[in-house]
Amino acid sequence: MTTAYPVIAETAAAHRADLHWIGRTRLCGVTPAADVITSVAGPPGRVRISFMIAPGGPMAMLPREFLSRLSRGRTVHAIVDGSWATWQLPRRLIHRVVIHPMPNCERP
Repeated sequence: MTTAYPVIAETAAAHRADLHWIGRTRLCGVTPAADVITSVAGPPGRVRISFMIAPGGPMAMLPREFLSRLSRGRTVHAIVDGSWATWQLPRRLIHRVVIHPMPNCERP
């Protein structure tokens, strides 16, 4: 984070893009499995939070429609947490969405 984030933030600022942090939480005790996908963006005082309930489980992909909905006609740089493997990220996106996968932050 100390090396990657400043570069991502500078790139987003140069593109006049919104910077979103995206993560997911598993809903426990529901059948079928479901995830809550959350995005947080914006400066303090003007924070935007978006979420979506999506099919979950260990093989669940990051929904393309969630990322498309974030753009709202603007360029978006999305920092995606490590809860999705690289193969679970969408391959084809609208040209205004750029994904930056981050490593998993598991505790030892």
